[in-house]
Amino acid sequence: MLKKAFIFLFLLFCSMMIRPVFAGETIPLIPTNLVLPPCDGFMPPSPMEWNKEIEQMTSALLTNPQSADNYVRRGIAYGELGQHEQAIAEYNQALKIDSKNADAYFNRGFDYEEKGNSQQALADYDKAIELNPKMAEAYTGRGRILNERGENKKAIEEYTKAIKIDPNYQEAYYDRALAYDDLHDYTNAGENYRKAIALNPNDACAYNNLALDEQAQGNYVGALSNFNRAITTDPQLASAFGNRGALYAIQGKSDQALSDFNQAIRLEPTDSEWYRRRSNLYWKRGEYQKSFGDFWSLIKFRLIKNA
Repeated sequence: MLKKAFIFLFLLFCSMMIRPVFAGETIPLIPTNLVLPPCDGFMPPSPMEWNKEIEQMTSALLTNPQSADNYVRRGIAYGELGQHEQAIAEYNQALKIDSKNADAYFNRGFDYEEKGNSQQALADYDKAIELNPKMAEAYTGRGRILNERGENKKAIEEYTKAIKIDPNYQEAYYDRALAYDDLHDYTNAGENYRKAIALNPNDACAYNNLALDEQAQGNYVGALSNFNRAITTDPQLASAFGNRGALYAIQGKSDQALSDFNQAIRLEPTDSEWYRRRSNLYWKRGEYQKSFGDFWSLIKFRLIKNA
């Protein structure tokens, strides 16, 4: 009897430790780290193609070792391969040849940003803009840094500058929408996601985030429609399945919610968020053993993350 009471109290404690997400509250926007990777439906060149670019630029530099642009191109290729230190070295070499090469500053800033050195990245974006005030990409880079620092309104100003330079700059609308989301201004965020989608109908993340904005405003029909579009556009986008599952759970559609959580876990088996949501759903379905199993998976992944 005491053993059963202990198990009951422990499970109750566990359920309290898992923050409910189905009690009618707004589901949080997907974490930023799920949005930063390219998710606009465009398939970037393969590593083989970037390696080919490196070979071609290396050959070109043997012929013309004073070409700053070729160092920049080789730096971009190294950056795309994740070799950010080597990419930065290429940009440094380009700047030794041409100290006013705005492209070198901009791309070096991007690689510093990828390495987590936001201070140096911001300095390079500033320099790129000083040298080329019409470089929309540099304003967007500066906006990302400011947004990460919590200076959302200043970030929006930078994205707006980029859009004034290039009204068809899809990434600037998308990033401006993220900044509005951080301010909980879902109306303006939604407008910017719609513009981003109009410019690139294959942006699955824009559909997903627009759905979250509509859900936050109580438009469940619109939210479901856009989650469906996100999944149709990119069937590998786990966050779209997980967030649609949360919407189904709010609507009391338990089976559909479970199916979506299962798919999110299949696509991202180490993301603790999907286990948390599925554990909560299992608990509400009365499937306590399964709920407890997901709870332990949640604990395991968070312990690994914090190790």
